[in-house]
Amino acid sequence: RSQKQKYILQTLDSLFKDLASIEEMNALIVIMVADLDPDKCRAVTNMIKVNHGQYIDKGVLEIICPHPSLYPFLANARRTLRDPDDRFLWRSKQNIDFAFLMWYASSKGEYYIQLEDDIIATERYAYHINDYVEKVKNDFWFLIHFSPLGFIGKLMRSNDLVSFAQYLLLFYTTQPCDWLLYGYARSLICYSGLDEKGCVALLNTIILVDTPSLFQHMGTVSSLEGKVQNLKDPEFKDTIDEHKDPIYSNPRAIVTTTFSVYARNSAITVYRGVGVLWSDKVLKGNNIIVEFYNLEELKGINIQSGREDHPHDTLLHGIVEYKQSLKGDYELWGEFKDGKVYIYASESKLIHTIRVTATEQQDNWLLVSHFECLR
Repeated sequence: RSQKQKYILQTLDSLFKDLASIEEMNALIVIMVADLDPDKCRAVTNMIKVNHGQYIDKGVLEIICPHPSLYPFLANARRTLRDPDDRFLWRSKQNIDFAFLMWYASSKGEYYIQLEDDIIATERYAYHINDYVEKVKNDFWFLIHFSPLGFIGKLMRSNDLVSFAQYLLLFYTTQPCDWLLYGYARSLICYSGLDEKGCVALLNTIILVDTPSLFQHMGTVSSLEGKVQNLKDPEFKDTIDEHKDPIYSNPRAIVTTTFSVYARNSAITVYRGVGVLWSDKVLKGNNIIVEFYNLEELKGINIQSGREDHPHDTLLHGIVEYKQSLKGDYELWGEFKDGKVYIYASESKLIHTIRVTATEQQDNWLLVSHFECLR
């Protein structure tokens, strides 16, 4: 039994530890055995059936093997990225693999999450995914990260799968799959004439990030012959105790920022109360803009920067403004003092947009740890 075959059994063991919640949510795990040698495909399928056949009987596991005729002849395809032939052929075929899998899965459920055959999952991962998606199901988004690693733990709505699969098939020889994923996201929201900073800000509104990770990459033997894959996520925790519920509930909004974002600590995570915004560079005029889906009645706002373990990462000079309509003018709401702004009034204001702006450049980093709309 090869090491790769051992990986898939370990991965299934890890995923099915959460079987109760998988069954409860009517979820389905689909394994695609992408080896084009029919004998090898049958061998892997039989191995899975022997070790996990009970899950096939329960209806929570399916195995598919694509027919070799579905794949184009790659030997004469134009090489890209100056990759050696073996890597070029491997990543091009992988894009076709993923496109076929997504096409198959597009009618199987409401959401789709991409995993690999050599990962482990944190405890109660299925409950956590369900809870997170439930909170944002009515928002406008394209992708949710449940892991920062490559294509692992990326969740999409199933009604987006066919379009993305078509995109993969159009550009399957040009780039790796995770690059194409972000190229597709850019095509959804970055319009002609928009600069890179504006595009990144819009991308942050449709690509959501959940931390810490729910999945860890465990394998070192790649499907690319001779490649050693030592990819690990240092933020992964194997217990759900590390996953916190939101500490406040803000109105639905599009949240963008021009602050540079360190790691995955974006404006949307602090707005949703599940993380922080962390910036390694603060320039005069950098801002966070919160544009509500509907006019919201707010009595105030509570924004805090810095944290006990990062007491100096505060906004030294900043203001909070609001406007009451899309075309209205911003009005000053408050100023930061000691890295914080807290405003509360007995009467509500109807607010369309909130803007937080750094009024001076500063050398120290910025960590926004709390961003709560008060109603």
